[in-house]
Amino acid sequence: MKASRTERGQSLIEFLISFVLLVLLLVGTFDFGYAFLYWITIRDAAQEGAIYASLHPNAACQSTLDSWVRQSSDSPIIDITDPTVTVITTTRAGTAVGDLITVEVQHTYNLHSAMIPEILGTTTIDLHADVTVSVLQPTTSCH
Repeated sequence: MKASRTERGQSLIEFLISFVLLVLLLVGTFDFGYAFLYWITIRDAAQEGAIYASLHPNAACQSTLDSWVRQSSDSPIIDITDPTVTVITTTRAGTAVGDLITVEVQHTYNLHSAMIPEILGTTTIDLHADVTVSVLQPTTSCH
């Protein structure tokens, strides 16, 4: 049986609606997958910073810690040029063995597609990772 002209038009409309939804799903998967890759990178940078901070807990090492985190987030795939690094200690000095140090790394990821920001109402996603470790050795010099 041959399809009538209106049935062919209906099939075309159904295809176009499905196609738009599939493209939107594909673009969303790309954007959020890339954001997840960025989050993994800043989480790894926070872990590296926490390891460094547990070995060099004094406040004088803050600038070295910042550069350590930025260097560890350096990747040929992902460009995080200026993460915000915050170090929080549980005590005022925070240099005794067993004190906790938290390294937080924050980054704002810019969405790449044109459709997803229209749906979400924003063009960026704020990414945040923090790692808490114990001070392993109280040192006074930064490396």
